[in-house]
Amino acid sequence: MQSVSQSSPEQPTKAPAPTKSEESSVPTEVETSTPNTNTESVTSPEKNILSRFGINFQETNTLTILVLLIIILIAVGVFTVFNLLHILTTNEPETEVTQAAVTESLIATAQLNRILVQNNDAAEVITTLQAVATEKSPGVHEFVLVNNSGEKLTPDQVLTTVGIQIPAILQQALTEVRFISINNSLPTLVLSFTDKSSARGGFLQWENTLASEVAPLFKLENPNTGSFIDRMIANTDARVRVINSESTIAYALVGEHIAIVTSDIQILNHINNNGYFE
Repeated sequence: MQSVSQSSPEQPTKAPAPTKSEESSVPTEVETSTPNTNTESVTSPEKNILSRFGINFQETNTLTILVLLIIILIAVGVFTVFNLLHILTTNEPETEVTQAAVTESLIATAQLNRILVQNNDAAEVITTLQAVATEKSPGVHEFVLVNNSGEKLTPDQVLTTVGIQIPAILQQALTEVRFISINNSLPTLVLSFTDKSSARGGFLQWENTLASEVAPLFKLENPNTGSFIDRMIANTDARVRVINSESTIAYALVGEHIAIVTSDIQILNHINNNGYFE
């Protein structure tokens, strides 16, 4: 009897398991991410633009600081020079004549001028008034005294500035004190007041010292001689100081709220005939 041998199917051969020593010899790769600490590798659009022109970002910061320092130094220098000039200017008193832009004139047809007073030297202010009055072009010129801020001086301040003292009753009634010159005459004193009775009474009291008070302004000689008398001038009641039959000072109320004091009667005639204060 013939025997038939049957073969079993081939089984895959298994690889031998590695020993412990072999496991330890096989390297194990571990992926790790290292943070990039190099800030120079991180670029911004501004740095990229600067690098195109060959400018280092750190150099740009230094340049900016230098420019700012230069600007600050220039500003400090300008400020210092300005202060020095201001100090030098204010230490030298000046009396300046300028055209008035805003202040209203008492005489509508007069050319108005401001005289800037930076000190209280009466002689200097009077000299300036006389100079500008006689050097201006012919016509009617009105002068108002102002301070450094361009504000007109009060009546008390004007009188103090030119060294004139008046009775209290007249001073309390004043609202304006100005000066006018007509055709290059010496300055004429113009007083604006609120109460006519107070003004009239105040002038009568002032007659005792009026001539000596206005003598520097009018260039009067012998101010302590002579006396005042009534006189009609251009249909206006006036008081005139007479010395040896010569008129040296005249004052009159030429309107409801205006009085003038002048060394020239012709000025009073001109004012009344032209109705400047009506």
